[in-house]
Amino acid sequence: MTGWYHPHYHLNVAPQVFGGLAGPLIIRGDLDEVPELREAEESLLVLQDFDPQGTLREPHALGKKWGREGPLLTASGQQNPVITLPQNGLLRLRLINASASRIYQLQLPEHPWFLMATDRGAIAEPTELETLSLSPGERAELLIPGQRDPKDYEILSLPYDRGIANIVESLGDEVEQIPGVVPPTQAVIATLRYEPSDRVSPLPVPQKLIPVTPLPASQITREFVLNHGIDSTAGSTGFIINGQSFVMDRVNTQVRLNQVEDWRIINKASMDHPFHLHTNRFQVIERNGQPETLLTWKDTVALKGYETVTIRVRFEDFIGRTVYHCHILDHEDQGMMGILDIQPAYGD
Repeated sequence: MTGWYHPHYHLNVAPQVFGGLAGPLIIRGDLDEVPELREAEESLLVLQDFDPQGTLREPHALGKKWGREGPLLTASGQQNPVITLPQNGLLRLRLINASASRIYQLQLPEHPWFLMATDRGAIAEPTELETLSLSPGERAELLIPGQRDPKDYEILSLPYDRGIANIVESLGDEVEQIPGVVPPTQAVIATLRYEPSDRVSPLPVPQKLIPVTPLPASQITREFVLNHGIDSTAGSTGFIINGQSFVMDRVNTQVRLNQVEDWRIINKASMDHPFHLHTNRFQVIERNGQPETLLTWKDTVALKGYETVTIRVRFEDFIGRTVYHCHILDHEDQGMMGILDIQPAYGD
């Protein structure tokens, strides 16, 4: 599994992560014993954006409202690093979006790649993608077979509209003077480079990975409405979940260990609000009233403006308090977070 870590000091999460405080966490398991994956090469790209004029300078009010971004895009601390793929080999590429607000729309033109795992583990079988979208906090693992012409291929970050592109465009050249706000642009994230190999026959993409067992139907459904607004009871506000901003000693939701619940996440705002649940993995079962086609294990789910997503979660292993929040970290710092209290299972 591809995980990551970062500081979570409330009111300072966005500036600290935007300053680069994050790192990868790799957990080995059954997936690594799949024969083709044991022979595959591995690379890891931690995606971050920075302000080259100083990541610690205070962003403009618009940068805080929308979520700060920087024009300098890096992958594992480098601009356009080279990752190598042996001819006839197989590359397992791990990707982590460790940016504070930026959403990456990734593409590998003229070359196939296959999704093999998401935030919390493998999917049942590799699935070919044209583009991969990663909101802050999301991770993915891709398989890239080395069976194309041996040359360089660019991994692109395509322009993505988080719901603010028209406003940013209307600012014209003034946007260059607004710290934390940048227009959507295309950039090369990394370069995939073929290298000679002694392998005569291609190493195939595995047909099967790890089955994803659907969670049982839930008897409890809750709604979480994400929006902009003011909560007079909170010290930091501007963004709300169910009408409330984060308060350190206020429990917003209480559940039971081993309980299965459906959470209906409703984004009533015009901009993206990716939703992250700490500690517990979940399955996305529905988006905008339509069943989700690919069953995966997640802990962060993207929500575009005015979208509704239903996730199904079983609260496993741990009791006590944890949190859920928007992973646009300026939004979290301004209140779009709640405390989840997991009580012992009935009868314990």
